Amino acid sequence: MKLNKKNVRKIVTIFLIFSLLITKYSTGQLVNNGGVIMIQSGADVYITGGGTSFTNQSNGGSYGTVHSYGNIFLDGHWVNETQTLNSANATFNAGSGTVKFNGTSSCNLNSGGYAFFNLIIDNTAGVTLTTNSCRVDKAATLTNGIINTGSNVFSVEDYSTTSLSGFNTSNYINGNLSRRVTTGYASEEFASLLYTTSSTTTNTTKGSIINVTSTSNDPMINMQTVLSGFPYNPAVYKFVEVRYRVLSGTAGSMELFWCTAARPWADGGYRAVVGLISDGNWHNTIVDLHSFWTLTSDGSGNVPVIGFRYDWCTTDGVTMDIDYLKITGSPTDEYDFPVGTSSQYELAKIKINSSTGITHINSNFVAFNPPTIPYGNIQSGLSVNGTPITTILDYGYWNFYPNTGGTATSYDESLTSSGQTNGGSSADQHTVVKRADASSDWICSGTHDNATQSGTSTNPITAKRSSVNGFSHHAIGRSDLITLPVSLVSFKGKCEQNFILINWITSSETNNDYFEIEKSEDLYSWHLLTVVNGAGNSNELNYYQITDVFSEQTLYYRLKQVDYNGQYFYSDIIAVICNNTPSSPFYLQQTNFGINDNETELFLNLTKETYLMIELYNCLGQKLYHSNVHVFSGNQNILINYNPVAKGMYILVIHDKYYSQTYKIIRH
Repeated sequence: MKLNKKNVRKIVTIFLIFSLLITKYSTGQLVNNGGVIMIQSGADVYITGGGTSFTNQSNGGSYGTVHSYGNIFLDGHWVNETQTLNSANATFNAGSGTVKFNGTSSCNLNSGGYAFFNLIIDNTAGVTLTTNSCRVDKAATLTNGIINTGSNVFSVEDYSTTSLSGFNTSNYINGNLSRRVTTGYASEEFASLLYTTSSTTTNTTKGSIINVTSTSNDPMINMQTVLSGFPYNPAVYKFVEVRYRVLSGTAGSMELFWCTAARPWADGGYRAVVGLISDGNWHNTIVDLHSFWTLTSDGSGNVPVIGFRYDWCTTDGVTMDIDYLKITGSPTDEYDFPVGTSSQYELAKIKINSSTGITHINSNFVAFNPPTIPYGNIQSGLSVNGTPITTILDYGYWNFYPNTGGTATSYDESLTSSGQTNGGSSADQHTVVKRADASSDWICSGTHDNATQSGTSTNPITAKRSSVNGFSHHAIGRSDLITLPVSLVSFKGKCEQNFILINWITSSETNNDYFEIEKSEDLYSWHLLTVVNGAGNSNELNYYQITDVFSEQTLYYRLKQVDYNGQYFYSDIIAVICNNTPSSPFYLQQTNFGINDNETELFLNLTKETYLMIELYNCLGQKLYHSNVHVFSGNQNILINYNPVAKGMYILVIHDKYYSQTYKIIRH
């Protein structure tokens, strides 16, 4: 089917319910001149023929309008413009449709200020943003070609970490990229708790404690609450968390439901059931939302969730206190920022741990032009692994900045540099550095882990740093390669009857002045235990040992080796545990496999509030489940859900930042 090449002179509505092929004419463009085009779901529109352009414009009082719920495939340019004689922009309503640039010649994109729903860039010659920035509300896929933004911005508005995908060394953003992000520990607490006994309905404000007593005339208590306009976003909200206690009687269970417009009191596959503990103590119960997050998407890619409901189902004579119920999220996932220049791909990754007011992170990569050594001033005394940082990798730096009013107090970052000519010959020469602006010194912020650096020389070099504070300019710093003065064969600690024995062995030493042995109880605060003289210069085995006072607390030790010239190097950290009881802040009391073959309830005892990673494996080592859970001091039960499993033995691993415990559990 072909469209007449004459421009549309009146308002025309075209409903496309089948695939439409629009072929290039001699003018090289298809123009919607004030008309209305409706592309229905399932319809495909192909605009083919070399550099063919699609122009959506207004004509006098008629506003060019396109409603897209299907797919548009375009070889050439996209122009959504303002007509000279009319100050109103032509309108592009992205609906739930997809626009794909699949030509082979360089093309321009002028959005006219309107967003795309899904956008695919599959043009090997690339796409250039002209006049306006480009916003993608759902998913941006970079299959082929570079997006050149100039002074404009390419923004992705969906929270999901996978909303921007497909990028690699040939497909990325040359210019400005903005991503909507989730930050820190998301929490949505219910504004009020609604509970019903018999015919009486009562409300209470959030945070207050309510008391409910059943009677002989009311054998079941249904306590219900709905969070209107609940943000359906599995990338943000992952857990239901409730704090309660049963003061008297024996409670039954708690039921959790999704509420939809079609089923305001949902059940069945939208429900999770959790048993209650009736011992008079406060309990925090956490349920993984994904265990019953089974709602299907509507035509616009959204799930019509209107709220969330929970029921308490108990027997007669039960008295309960409810402190709070809230929907929460695990710590933020890591977001990719595939930026670069016209010739080099410079990938960065950001994971925000805590922040205030951040909704977006903006980024770009700036090449040093002309490249001059030392690429800015380096703060005096700045070092990596005790060796001074002497220069910055010479291709350029990353610029990160949040939305107005946003502040990051802690985040982890990973930078991968390409195009440099001065990379170190060893990966551990590199670390992330930052500065406030071009006139400020490069400094180090946060924590450096030597094991996370990779790459050397002119190959891609990746440097990582955690718990960084504040956004600004970021780059990779490099130290000069220095041969380690001491070859450490072993460094160990063990418990004796009344003391702790620490020993280490070296196979060679060069200009080694002395060792400092440092001790910590929490891996954060370190203090000097003692000093031991080194061997100076030696090519023989040297044996060292010291003793420390006995303690049932877990203790950590590290060596600080100091040269005659004052340079120093740290060893790996060792832990010494001298008690026979679990030193971990958590231990598993009991596991119950549910009636179904896809759930297990864990009963934990915890000595402090923390985050736990829970993982379940089969006997082949295949991971069946993993989740990061926020837990509190005291007894707590957690329901985990996974794909159905057969009878047999499984391995449960529970760990936090410092401790790990492994259990064998049997499903009968």
